[in-house]
Amino acid sequence: MRPGYVYNPAGTVSISLPAGLYTLYAGHGFEYSIDSVHVDLKPSDRTAHTFRIKREVETSGWVSSDTHVHTFTYSRHGDATIEERAITLAAEGIELPIMTDHNQNIDITPAAKTSGVSGYFTPVTGNEVTTKIGHFNIFRTSSQQPAINASAESWSDVVKNIGNKDNRQAVILNHARDIHNGFRPFDPSHHISSAGFSMLNWMFPANAMEVINSGSQQSNIMTLYNDWFGMMNHGYFLTPVGSSDSHDVSRFTVGQGRTYIKSSDKNVSNIDVNDAIRNFTDGKVLVSLGLLTMVSVEGKYGPGEVCPCKGNINVAIDVLGPSWAHAEVVSLYLNGVKVKEEKITSSSAAGQKWKGVWTIPVPAHDVFLVAVAEGSGAAMPYWPLAEPYQPMSMDWTPKLLGSTGAVWIDTDGDGKRSSAFEYAQKLLQRSDNEPTKVIKLLSTYHQSVAMQVAALLWKNGVNLDSQEIQKELDQSTEPVKKGFKIIAEETLLIR
Repeated sequence: MRPGYVYNPAGTVSISLPAGLYTLYAGHGFEYSIDSVHVDLKPSDRTAHTFRIKREVETSGWVSSDTHVHTFTYSRHGDATIEERAITLAAEGIELPIMTDHNQNIDITPAAKTSGVSGYFTPVTGNEVTTKIGHFNIFRTSSQQPAINASAESWSDVVKNIGNKDNRQAVILNHARDIHNGFRPFDPSHHISSAGFSMLNWMFPANAMEVINSGSQQSNIMTLYNDWFGMMNHGYFLTPVGSSDSHDVSRFTVGQGRTYIKSSDKNVSNIDVNDAIRNFTDGKVLVSLGLLTMVSVEGKYGPGEVCPCKGNINVAIDVLGPSWAHAEVVSLYLNGVKVKEEKITSSSAAGQKWKGVWTIPVPAHDVFLVAVAEGSGAAMPYWPLAEPYQPMSMDWTPKLLGSTGAVWIDTDGDGKRSSAFEYAQKLLQRSDNEPTKVIKLLSTYHQSVAMQVAALLWKNGVNLDSQEIQKELDQSTEPVKKGFKIIAEETLLIR
C-alpha cells in the first residue's frame, strides 16, 4: 500500500480510510477495463464492494515486457522492495519483466515465489550499465556472474565492456535526452538528431533505444521518436523500446510504458526467453503507452520484417486500447516523415478503436514505415502520467501513444535493408562530392536522403548557406529544400 494505492496478489483486500467521499478504482494493467465505485463513508461505517474487470485488448502472440525495471532493495532509490516489485509487475500485467537495477544482475524469481505471483510472468535478469556517459540496459545477464564494467570514457569503451558479439544480447540506449553526470547522449551540441549524426566519433554500443520512458517523459512525446528516425536513416537499425524506468510502487507505474515482443504468450510463466530476445533485437515489437498500434504491409509483413515491394503498397493499421484510453489520431511515417494522418472518432471503444488500409506510393529506394496513434492522457487518476523528468518547456500535454516497430520496404530489390545514409554516400560518390551536382541527383530521392547528403556535406566543411548551394536548391524539389534547411538549422547548434 501507498497513499491512494493498493496492490494485492490475492484479489481481496480490506483497507481503512478516514470518513469522507471516495472513488475507488480497480484494474489489471493496460489490457483490462477499469471498474469503479463511489462511496460516502461515515464514522464507523463498514462497506464491501466487488469489482468486475475484463480483458479488452487482445494481444495473442505478443508478450508484454517492461525492459527497464528497478527495486529500492538493490538500486537504493525509489521505494519498491523486490517483493513489492514482484506484486506490482503481476498486477500491471507485465509478462516478461527485465530487471535492470544499476550495475547489478538481480534475479527476482525467489521474490516472485515468496509473493505468490510466479505464475504471472517470466522474469529476466538484466543490468542497467550506468556509466558517466549514458545508461544502457543489457539483457540477458546472469545473477551468478559479475556485473558488466561500468567504467568508460567513451561509448567505444562501453562496446568493449559489453562484448555483445553478433548482437546476441539486447542493448538499449536509455533516455537519450536526459542529462546524467553532466552528459546528455543526444545533446544538440554534438548530435544532429534529424540525421542521426554524432560528432563524438564514438562507436554506437546499442541495438535498441527507448522512444517512450513513462518515468522520464519528454515535453514533446515525439522527441525521442524523431531521434530514432534519424538514427534509422543513418543506418543504425535500432529496435524502438517502451519502458517505465520505475523504482516505485506507485509514484511511477511499472509497465505503463511497455514493449510488446512478438513471441508466444500461451504460458506466461514459461516464455521462451531466447525467442523473445531474438525477436526483440530483430525489431519485431510494438511500443505502448496506453494504446497499441499494429501494422501489416501487403497483408503479410510486420515490424522487423522486410517487404519486397515497389510502387504503391497497401498498409493495414489497427489501433487498439481499453475503453478508458482515448485515441484521437493515427499517422503513418515514411523514413520519419509523416505521409498519412486520420482522426479517430470512436475513442472510447473497448478493443479496436480504428482500422483502416492506406495505399501509399514509395520511392524507388528502400524506406521504412512506422504507424503511430496518439490520444489524450488527461484525467486518469487510476493511471496517471508523470510530468516530464527534465522538461524542455513550461507547456506539457499528457498523451497516450502506441506505435509499431519499423517495417522495411525493399524497393531496390537487393533483399536487404538499405538506409538513407547508404544512398547519400553513393550519390556523393557519383557526383565526386560536388555539392551542386549531388543536389541535382537528389531530385528523385526522399527528404531523408537529402538530409543525409546535407549532413555529410556540412561535415566535410561545406557551407550549406552559400549562394552557390542556395541557387541550386531554388531549382530543386521541395523535399530536397526542406531536408537541407533542417540540417542547416540543426548544425548551427553544434559546438
